[in-house]
Amino acid sequence: VVSLAFCQPNAVFTLAVLLFPFCIHRIYHFTHRAKSGSKLLSLAISGGFVLLVVCAWCWLHDMPFMQGVVNYSWTATESVRQALVNIAALSYASTNAQVVLALLVIFGVLYTFIRRDKLWISCAYGIACIMLLVATTTDTNFKSYLTGFWYTDPCRLAANAALIAIPLATIGLKLVVEFVLRLVRREVGKEVVKPVGRVTATVLIASFVIANYYPS
Repeated sequence: VVSLAFCQPNAVFTLAVLLFPFCIHRIYHFTHRAKSGSKLLSLAISGGFVLLVVCAWCWLHDMPFMQGVVNYSWTATESVRQALVNIAALSYASTNAQVVLALLVIFGVLYTFIRRDKLWISCAYGIACIMLLVATTTDTNFKSYLTGFWYTDPCRLAANAALIAIPLATIGLKLVVEFVLRLVRREVGKEVVKPVGRVTATVLIASFVIANYYPS
């Protein structure tokens, strides 16, 4: 944290956004196991942690040494509808739409709802997207509290969303490769699946790169 603070203070708050859902996830499951399955107590402790983080966030926002950062405001540039489309298409900060990559992110999000131990990643991504939405569509005090640590800059907030989307896209691509490999196994048999699998995975990844980036 100290290293990040000296290199780029925004990174500390990016780390907080990324790890906030993870900490809730770990606190809930740890207390749930430790207290013999008391869900109510686990929820209460998790809720206390959320309240603590919110209070610390607001306290830092109001500190005198932060005012030059949090009060620097970028004006809204998008309607809510357009901003939602941009986020869904991974067209952050006026970049080109990446439809294929967006589909992989969606696959990754859906997977986390099935494998609940990874759901915190989708929650972190959701928080990052909400921050980006608020930054690009509103001009209120709430915008300062939510995104002020990044100067309410859409480009910095878009970078946050992109960083947190990386593991989700990775999961999505892994699911596609594994699905195709299962189809290949049925056709060629298990004895030759290893070399064929490598070729298949390579072709799929190359196809993704071409389909996602070549049109733009």
